[in-house]
Amino acid sequence: MRPRIPRRDRFVLGILVLAILGAAAVGLGTGAYPLSPAQALDALLGGGDAQARFIVADQRLPRVVCAVAVGAALGLSGMVFQSVSRNPLGSPDVIGFSTGAATGGLVAILVTGSTAAAPSSAGSIALGTVVGGFATAFAVHLMSSRTATTGERLVLVGIAVGAMLASVNDFLITRSDLELAQAAATWRFGTLNGISWPQVAPAVLVLAVIVPLAFLGEPPLRMLEMGDDTARALGLDVGRWRTVLLAAGVALAAVGVAAVGPVGFVALAAPHLARRLM
Repeated sequence: MRPRIPRRDRFVLGILVLAILGAAAVGLGTGAYPLSPAQALDALLGGGDAQARFIVADQRLPRVVCAVAVGAALGLSGMVFQSVSRNPLGSPDVIGFSTGAATGGLVAILVTGSTAAAPSSAGSIALGTVVGGFATAFAVHLMSSRTATTGERLVLVGIAVGAMLASVNDFLITRSDLELAQAAATWRFGTLNGISWPQVAPAVLVLAVIVPLAFLGEPPLRMLEMGDDTARALGLDVGRWRTVLLAAGVALAAVGVAAVGPVGFVALAAPHLARRLM
């Protein structure tokens, strides 16, 4: 029997969905070519003039979809890390996984000569962020698990690794030529500018696979929140599930970084805000 969602939670969820739809309507209508919500909706449904349809469907809608998808990915990633580490500071940007993903993306930009705004560069940047994120996660997990991985050790080691990789990122940018350095610096600060469907589609497809898998791991996640000893007493393979959940969290963070660059604070704040509201 599935647990019933409390009425208050359903109400809050409905309000948040309406807020997202309202923000999306504002995003579709705001810009150098302003449109009212009615005009934006008409263009989205195929009406209006050709210019309005192009601006809404090909320029603004990809940014809106990408913003919602990346926000959801980072928020879910932060929830996974905070639950696994049992630490309110446990998020991919604090632990250093987002910084490692950014290092991989910067290497892809600087080595291949890619620019984040070019749709053809989405594949190489995405591959670089995924490799960088998982390599950082493996290093942090290895250094924090000489006997057993604990939340406090994971966060402390991750902060140290993240600080080191931030310096590496600065070095990579300063040693590249001016044009690539500008492109890398813009991407590094995180931006939705220039987002197009070829960059959005892979992120949405990956999220469609990872998010359900992350929700399937909710029972083990709740057990880990009660502590390793309690989780083992309940029959949970703590080491295996911690590794699986960390991999899911890293993948979610890497997808977000690949799409818009390393955006901070979202993964850290979203779980706390959700707990306050629900």
